[in-house]
Amino acid sequence: MKTKGWLTKVKKIDWGILIFTAILVTFGLSIIYSIGLHGEKTDLSVFYKQLAAVGIGVAILMGALFFDYRFLQPLSWIACILGLLLLASVLLFGITIRGTTGWLNLGFTTVQPVELAKVFLIVTLAAWLTKCGGSLERWQNLVISALIVFAYTGLVLLQPDLGSAMVFVGVWVMSLFVTRTPNLYRIGIIVLSIIFAVSSWFFLSGFQKDRIRVFLDPGADPLGIGYNVTQSIISVGSGRWFGRGLGLGPQSQLNFLPEQETDFIFAVIAEEMGLIGASVLLLSFGLLWFMIWRRARKTSDLFGMYVLTLGLFQFFIQTFVNIGMNMGISPVTGIPLPFISSGGSSMIASLLLVGLFEGIALRNSEKS
Repeated sequence: MKTKGWLTKVKKIDWGILIFTAILVTFGLSIIYSIGLHGEKTDLSVFYKQLAAVGIGVAILMGALFFDYRFLQPLSWIACILGLLLLASVLLFGITIRGTTGWLNLGFTTVQPVELAKVFLIVTLAAWLTKCGGSLERWQNLVISALIVFAYTGLVLLQPDLGSAMVFVGVWVMSLFVTRTPNLYRIGIIVLSIIFAVSSWFFLSGFQKDRIRVFLDPGADPLGIGYNVTQSIISVGSGRWFGRGLGLGPQSQLNFLPEQETDFIFAVIAEEMGLIGASVLLLSFGLLWFMIWRRARKTSDLFGMYVLTLGLFQFFIQTFVNIGMNMGISPVTGIPLPFISSGGSSMIASLLLVGLFEGIALRNSEKS
């Protein structure tokens, strides 16, 4: 009987989400390994760190899978406070890298709390939307959701981290289209978001302002502040159809391309694997998004549905912005490419979300 019950649970796991997550993680590890082969001396230290992060992330995924996510709904206020405390701790005790105070030094490693804060915000916002019955028709419900999001956004802008602020606000704005929200509210929020985006200029460091100037004028100072984007665009184009081969990309191998493992990892993929490899990556992302969306539509529990949907929005925004900045169609904001970019905090948080998705699939029957 126990064996039969275990097999029944295994069948309820959404294998589509797991399979495409595994494909993307493998894709990321492969390209980070390739980057480690560059130069006169092989250096696989970043690869081993990422591999360790994947191991920790998989363990957390398994724990989240067998944890009953429904306990999170009444405790969402704790998740909200924890997320805010994490972001506040960075401002008090964080270290600054490239003009952003976004990391905590634990001695043996550094962590980026904003990645975990993204998960806390999704849980908090999903719980509030559920409490509202999926309706933001009352302006009070809309205002409270806005206050939650902008509390998080304000703290990351103080770092300043424009990329994470874009993710927070973007997820909230997109949530208005999966709830019963009057069109007048939606239009007003979009207008206010544009005003907010413009006014956030005054919170940015000089380094981040330079990034936006390059986005608005790609030809400005190609050997100075525009160097990164210029080299990224060259890398993307040089891969052609089939790429130069793993470890053989001249832009990345000769270190012309900066931030290869993080911000501009998609450019390395395009250079070494070509249009075919980049297309396979994009197809894998697209299929993962479809699997998550399909699971959300099949989920009978409103809280679970919102966790899936908001998590999907987060993955979509981060993927769109990261690939866009590699191609010069969005400003460079330091947003990691989910499951691909090097960064233990991002990988662990992303796999935690996938674990929550699988836990939701495990405990929900399909809609008839």
